[in-house]
Amino acid sequence: MKPFSLDHLTPTEFENFCFDLLGELGFVNISWRKGTGLSSSPSDSGRDIECKLEVTDIDGNKSFETWFVECKHYTEGVPPTKIQGILAWATAESPDKVLIIASNFLSNPAKDSLVSYERNNRPKFKIRFWEKPHLEKMAIGYSQLLKKYRIVGEFPFIQILHPAHLLYMKGLQFNSIKYLFECLDGLDVKKRDEILHWAYEFIIKPRYRESTSEKETLGELRIDEVSYNVFEKKCKQIVEEKSIGEIQLVFLIINITLNAWIAMGDITSVDEPIQKTKSLIEFLQQLIDDDVSLDNIDEHAIELVKDKEELKQIQTLLKDGMPQVRENTQRHYELYVYFCENVVARLLQENLLENYSQEYLKKRFLAKKPA
Repeated sequence: MKPFSLDHLTPTEFENFCFDLLGELGFVNISWRKGTGLSSSPSDSGRDIECKLEVTDIDGNKSFETWFVECKHYTEGVPPTKIQGILAWATAESPDKVLIIASNFLSNPAKDSLVSYERNNRPKFKIRFWEKPHLEKMAIGYSQLLKKYRIVGEFPFIQILHPAHLLYMKGLQFNSIKYLFECLDGLDVKKRDEILHWAYEFIIKPRYRESTSEKETLGELRIDEVSYNVFEKKCKQIVEEKSIGEIQLVFLIINITLNAWIAMGDITSVDEPIQKTKSLIEFLQQLIDDDVSLDNIDEHAIELVKDKEELKQIQTLLKDGMPQVRENTQRHYELYVYFCENVVARLLQENLLENYSQEYLKKRFLAKKPA
């Protein structure tokens, strides 16, 4: 795995990274004080970036805070002498916040000097500082940003795979269906049903009736019962009938579950589905405004896009769902981790192959032993 590091960036590239990150985080009116991307650009008057952030008061009123941002690209701790410029300028202009972003960390003397400055000067502005751990946490969901600045490889999700998942993938696993359900029985009931959703569908194979209303949920359309008890009975039935081997069945269930949840919980690329959703919303608006050619669209699809009200409803659903994308992805990742720690890690402890081998050798030895 490639560790999060900004050391390979030039000072100007690091400032540009900070500029782009602030934009991703919701800051607006972002101004890079140098004026150009060249390290030889004019003086930045004490701060590298000036920007604004919308804040909402407890009564719902919205306003904008002005932030002065200083970017410090050091492989070691930033010394206190390098943060005096922005404090002096902030004292003169009184922004709402001063933010110091360090590519690695502030030195202890620098942190002490900030504490001392606030205590002795009682400035009107508040001081914040972000170090490498803060930057890693904030940037983790912005895959395009991380790729642009060569911070991660082509497959950033590898960095968030749980160790138990990696070990499970490493070699062939031999687990019994009995032990699997011992592990599953100990899970929180609500989480268990959500986590096993895809396995339920694969094993139970429930039938669905045709929808009669757009408001009907998938659960309401099911003809057959889908539950943990039905799932357990079906698994044991499969093993008894030997339609699938016991070891293969457990392996399928675990891999279906792991693959589904790491896909839905990929917190390293949340910006990608958000961008796709934005593009789809824009395309729907073009269809609503008759601002797109239908020459290459299937005739059945044309009938659908002619229904402007339905297109508006789809567009509204997409817009309403966008704010929850990051929150849902994080929750999905937490379920993935929960499953890894409470089921997959325990499965790694069952050495069924060794037990089978010992049983086989025992039978073979006893068979050859003279009466």
